[in-house]
Amino acid sequence: MKGNIKKKIEKKKTNPKTKGYWRIYDLRYKKYDLRTTYTLILSITNMLNRPSTEGRKVGRVSALPYNEYVVVLILKHIYKLSLRDLETLSNTLHNKHIDHSTYGKAFKRMDNEFLSNLLTFTYTIIDNLLTQPSNKLYMADSTGVSINRLYNECIHGGKRTKRLVHDKLHVLASYYPEQGYIPIISARWGGGYSSDSANLLEMVKQIDFLDNEYLLADGGYDCCELFEYLLQHNITPIVKTKEFKWKYHISKVRKTIKSMFNKDWYRLRGIVESIFGGLETKNRLKLDDRLADSRCKSTIATAIVHNVLTLMRVLVLTYDTE
Repeated sequence: MKGNIKKKIEKKKTNPKTKGYWRIYDLRYKKYDLRTTYTLILSITNMLNRPSTEGRKVGRVSALPYNEYVVVLILKHIYKLSLRDLETLSNTLHNKHIDHSTYGKAFKRMDNEFLSNLLTFTYTIIDNLLTQPSNKLYMADSTGVSINRLYNECIHGGKRTKRLVHDKLHVLASYYPEQGYIPIISARWGGGYSSDSANLLEMVKQIDFLDNEYLLADGGYDCCELFEYLLQHNITPIVKTKEFKWKYHISKVRKTIKSMFNKDWYRLRGIVESIFGGLETKNRLKLDDRLADSRCKSTIATAIVHNVLTLMRVLVLTYDTE
């Protein structure tokens, strides 16, 4: 029995699988501690122009610059920290004590558009670092975001009851099959029953560098207006359209999309679920915010977290000298 146990231990020590995913995972945590992660995100936010509405014209001077509050918000969702935790770490991050209420008020004044621009900017950095971005695919999907201890009154089965409030995170991502990365290009916050196709159309309109690529999405994105816009910009949507009993019910756009449909490409759309799986594993899709505007900021911040962690992985593989 003892000899068999020793053989098993020796096999575990020489397991070649530890040199792949877990080696990169270990390197990322060794090289990017709290302080290094803070410095990395701050260097990215400093490259963007601050919003025109930033700062207060009356009252006391802000304890920290605007960009540093943005970094702290992202760190809050990377490490799942509370406002009290941030107050404890303030001396480590800023070399001075910041009250938890100061953080909370600063997060409320934050600009949603700035966070969206930061998300897209992190994607462009990742895209530029990848030397061979060939066979790039666009993917769109959405997932639920749960809100802790926030209920809405409703009537179910003829009785008045309460249900937990849930939101949606709408994502437009880019998949690199050769490298295996899937960073988020744009993200939007919406209510629990918000339209997938309408939010994707808004995201595509705000981005001007999408061209000559395939976009994979499920049947929830079956929308003629969306199809027309994508085709005008040379983007081929691989979407499973609705089936109609009579042919005269099918519009010309849907007939075009049907002719472009490819089962082998469509099966790849499930890769986008890896984004949501990674966020769900660390409970980043469970928020404590109650106000709609705060929930919007936190939802976009979780998307930025995914891009920041992806960027760390790219940097570790690119500049690892071991």
